[in-house]
Amino acid sequence: MAVPLGPCPPLFILQHPRLCIRDVLLPLAEVSPHSWVDGRVVLRARTPKPQCGAHVVADLHIDAATPIRVGSRVHYGGLGGRDFTVKELSADGSTAKLFYDVRGEESYLDSEPVGELRHLPQTIPLLSIDGAATAFTRFGAGFAGNRKQLWLRNGRAYLPHDKELTRLHELCDVAAETYDAVNAGRGAMSSGEAAGNGISVRMCEAQAARASLRERRLQNCVSAQRALDSTATCHLHRACITALATVEPWPDVGTYIVFLRTPTNGPPLALVGADLVSLPLLERRSNRKDARSSAVPAADSFVTSALREPPVCFLACDDPDARVVSCPLLGAASDDNSAEASPCAGLAWRSQAALAGSPLYDLVAAALAHTGTFMHHGAAAIAVHLSLIHI
Repeated sequence: MAVPLGPCPPLFILQHPRLCIRDVLLPLAEVSPHSWVDGRVVLRARTPKPQCGAHVVADLHIDAATPIRVGSRVHYGGLGGRDFTVKELSADGSTAKLFYDVRGEESYLDSEPVGELRHLPQTIPLLSIDGAATAFTRFGAGFAGNRKQLWLRNGRAYLPHDKELTRLHELCDVAAETYDAVNAGRGAMSSGEAAGNGISVRMCEAQAARASLRERRLQNCVSAQRALDSTATCHLHRACITALATVEPWPDVGTYIVFLRTPTNGPPLALVGADLVSLPLLERRSNRKDARSSAVPAADSFVTSALREPPVCFLACDDPDARVVSCPLLGAASDDNSAEASPCAGLAWRSQAALAGSPLYDLVAAALAHTGTFMHHGAAAIAVHLSLIHI
């Protein structure tokens, strides 16, 4: 079973965010007054938004003359003189808990007199809400805390809310609300701090995606083996089952074939893996130019061995992650009562609508679109030819 299933692919971890900050913002009516960070906002010179990553458009200046508050950077003359971050202030503001933020030497000082602290100026970059957010963690200090970023919103510095952090992971609000409700009063981290374990979330997402995909492929391989063991399986189905492979650009971009047919009633159908994540694989090539030029010949060779009357194949899609050759079945092979149209374990005839939400949707859509275009132009050419004959 390991042979048809194929080797285990690497984790495909999301490298760049799919959401911009504006996509996750809470309505202004739900924003807490504590989410606004006071200071001088100074806009930077206008620059184009990068294709990926955050876009810094302004800076928040915290002047040394302003009162010391939680998040302030201060210099304390004790212990040889070091710079600290104010972690907490007493109720009357007379003493502060200080945090010494140096990798490998983190330490705290409790109840230090505020009068002995010298406030240091700070400059914090502000991100455009039309760009992507930067990374955030479970732990943090300063005005941004574990958010590690402030956003420019309505001309002011804005501290992201826990819900907005979980939304950046493309999680519904109910996930954060349920987490907070279950852990209320237990001393657990907040949903925003939990969202700060972002690398864990992304790794889990990739691991779950790979595991579920491999499970679907394994179940389909087990089912397809019954068709391979049966003498009643037609040549086309046998060839397609043997060539089934997951649609993924690893180890190289693959060239797949999509067989199409039009039933007596209903929309056109495509022959795909019953797991809805696989198609018959023709070849994989590292050189894109060579792969494009050999796609149709490889498809012609495949259909010649699988069908008595091989139809015409043509390239329908040449994307960075997959290449598709379309092969519309004509004649007896397209009839509803033909062996090729009959049910087969491991394979399924599916309409484009039935593939919505699957990784095959775009590829089948390209095959259908190109096939429709070619058949339309072919019918028009025949009509012109017949009219010339009559003249």
